[in-house]
Amino acid sequence: MLSLYRTLSLRYLRRRWSRAALIVVSITLGVAILVATQMLKQSMIQAGQAAANPLAGTYDLEISNSDFGVPRELADQLAHARIPGVKSIQPLVVGRVVLPELSSRSALLLGVGFDADKTADNPWGLEVRITNPLALLPGRKAVFLGKNLAESLERGFTTVRVRAGGQEQQLAGAGTIDAHGPAAALGGNVLVMRIADAAAVVGQPQMVTEIHLALETGADRDQVRRLVEDRVAGKAEVRTPEADVESIRDIMAGLEVAFSLGGLAALVVGLFLVYNALSVSVAERGPEIGILRSLGATRGQIAGLFAGEAGLLGLTGALAGVPLGATLANLGLGFIEQVLTDIFVPLEARPPAVTPVIFIAAVSAGLLTSLSAALVPAIQAALHEPAEVVRRTPSRRGLASRLLQTGASGLLIAAGMGCLALRDVLPPRAGSFGCVVLIFLGLLIATPLLAALGARLLQPPARLLLGIEGRLAADNLARSPGRTGLVIAAVAAVVALMFETAGVITTSEDAIFAWLDDLIAADLYVTANGPITSGGQTVPMRDNLAQQIAALPEVEAVIPVRFQRIDYHNKIVSLLAVGVSDFSVSSERVPASRRQAYERLSKPGTVLVSENFTVLYGVGEGDRLQIPSPRGPLDLQVVGTLVDYTWSRGTVFIDRAFYREYFQDPLIDLFDVYLRRPESDTESVRETLSRRWGAEHALVALTRDELRRGVSSAIRRLYSLLYVQEGIVGIVAALGVVTALLISVLQRRRELGLLRAIGASQGQVLRSVLAEATLMGLIGSAIGILFGIPLEWYAVRVIMVEESGFLFPVQISWVAAGILISLALAVATLAGFWPALRALRVHITEAIAYE
Repeated sequence: MLSLYRTLSLRYLRRRWSRAALIVVSITLGVAILVATQMLKQSMIQAGQAAANPLAGTYDLEISNSDFGVPRELADQLAHARIPGVKSIQPLVVGRVVLPELSSRSALLLGVGFDADKTADNPWGLEVRITNPLALLPGRKAVFLGKNLAESLERGFTTVRVRAGGQEQQLAGAGTIDAHGPAAALGGNVLVMRIADAAAVVGQPQMVTEIHLALETGADRDQVRRLVEDRVAGKAEVRTPEADVESIRDIMAGLEVAFSLGGLAALVVGLFLVYNALSVSVAERGPEIGILRSLGATRGQIAGLFAGEAGLLGLTGALAGVPLGATLANLGLGFIEQVLTDIFVPLEARPPAVTPVIFIAAVSAGLLTSLSAALVPAIQAALHEPAEVVRRTPSRRGLASRLLQTGASGLLIAAGMGCLALRDVLPPRAGSFGCVVLIFLGLLIATPLLAALGARLLQPPARLLLGIEGRLAADNLARSPGRTGLVIAAVAAVVALMFETAGVITTSEDAIFAWLDDLIAADLYVTANGPITSGGQTVPMRDNLAQQIAALPEVEAVIPVRFQRIDYHNKIVSLLAVGVSDFSVSSERVPASRRQAYERLSKPGTVLVSENFTVLYGVGEGDRLQIPSPRGPLDLQVVGTLVDYTWSRGTVFIDRAFYREYFQDPLIDLFDVYLRRPESDTESVRETLSRRWGAEHALVALTRDELRRGVSSAIRRLYSLLYVQEGIVGIVAALGVVTALLISVLQRRRELGLLRAIGASQGQVLRSVLAEATLMGLIGSAIGILFGIPLEWYAVRVIMVEESGFLFPVQISWVAAGILISLALAVATLAGFWPALRALRVHITEAIAYE
């Protein structure tokens, strides 16, 4: 076999290097997308976990209570209880602060219980260097800065200004700190304080964020957890580190799945290209195969020959795709980090790395793709008899081949429908995503049959509009569905995916803007330190600021809103405390449905829930709902539902007056400001806010139009990640067009030579090849739009509902359809120029010579 590879395979690949290069490039791009998406996914998940739980790995159990914290005295009670198996108990304060001196830079605040005289004796690996001992005197709020922050400030700093707990505060700079061991993930963007001082800074002097428990070696964690739960007695929740990881992954699950599907889509399209190229390679090398079979080569050797060539090309492409994917991941890291920071929480992602798992998976995927694509052509080559394969003209597909193709397509579609019907009993997401993947593959396998039908339908208009060149192109497409159909399927796949993405964007934008118009009617939206559209950068404000803003003569009403995150059924749910009693604006400004719902909410002990909350958890109007609170579980009555797109895991609305009294939380995240004359007072009120409170609170005010643009930008930036993936998949599909047309030129050398011999000009030959490329783009894009419509419906009405509970009305973007068809035609036509130029170099005498 090695001698066969040296004398036949390598010689053939050198002679057809351009085709081999296209196969390698397609595999390279597919593997690159897979590597880049997996690296970015891994980096973002790690950044999300670090943001939500920066000290993961330093404890075995965690006592927490959503965003409300737990009483600091609970740690002392647990310590006195001496629970068997518990080695240490460490209360912590973890929060975010803003540094006005560093352009309002966000940093992590960590309050820990360590003795400054024993700075190395702590479980987190915090190494402290004291530079200002006076800061440690009683009554002063001493702070240690991470090395990155210390380097950014002036040397010898003695004071540090921070904005937290709704006000600006001045801390005493005590020194610097390095994080080693388990706390190395903190990096240098951290402030460390004594636990009591940190609790006072964040505005909860009697609370801590969480309590960490380290267990003795050999202790049964489940048993210890049950003992701790008995001691906690409902005041908080006892969680494992794995539960925190799952909560973060749940929030980012949709993006994670989208990343994975994008990489797989590129490989699937590459598989079609490789299959197409190898199929024609089998047909082109018929005489070679016939001679080998006549000389005694076995069927296994023939199959191994083609499989080996495919494996070599696939391995080359996979190895080249790994560094390319790593480069793409590093280029896109900053953009994705900023998008997720604006939508979720501030993230500080580490540079992505190619782990051994990613490398092995990527190389295996590239190799498996090429070998899978070579399977059918290799078997076809092995099954041919010598007399068959030496024929000059490749045999046409028979009825059995078409029936096999139809059966495979129907089987995949039926399997997809089965996944849909059984998705409740299948593993999470296996049914929903398995359904769409299987049906989509089934439709793509049927695409060559649809392409042949489309080519026949286009023959009459092509003859009429494109002349003899168009007729030749349409005839060739109809005559060779096996060659062109797979490439058309690749084009259809790209167009369908892009059309589905465009439709999802249009659908979500229209629904969100309708929500903004109907339910958010304020003239200005005021936050601190950053706009509301960059939720990860805002900081809370004090509620007394509401009265000060409301006192402005131009202001009609100010409605305070507080955002909190609560744990509900192991999910992170949004809690919105809204100032219901402040809705004193006229009925023309606030929709009647919203006003009536908030009137019901004014009764103490009641809540409203979002529609997606009802869909996800089955809790609606008339039901009772239990949520965590600083005093333990709080039982509330659900009095209605609202359309709301604030949070993908559901939102609970509560009256802020009740919330402030029961939860003892005076902080506000957002002010909805209604003006008496918005058409004339908007800019003057913004200037007043900036002049009076800008320096102290760093207020930022957005108008409704600016909020709309900000939300639209966030949506488009999020979906642009998918567009980039699909764009690269489109490049792979364009390479497929190039390959198909090159193959067409090779197969039609005699036909092209005869055309030139009877008087066809070079221009006519050029236009014939380009017309074939254009028709391939037209048929592929039309089929793609046809596939994209149900794909969009499924994404909106099934996947988005199951993933987020959001019920969006499906909006078909016909503008996007027109753009995609035009783009597909342009790309396909451009891809046809190289094969067209190759067709011009066909020598008449060589092409029509008798073999």
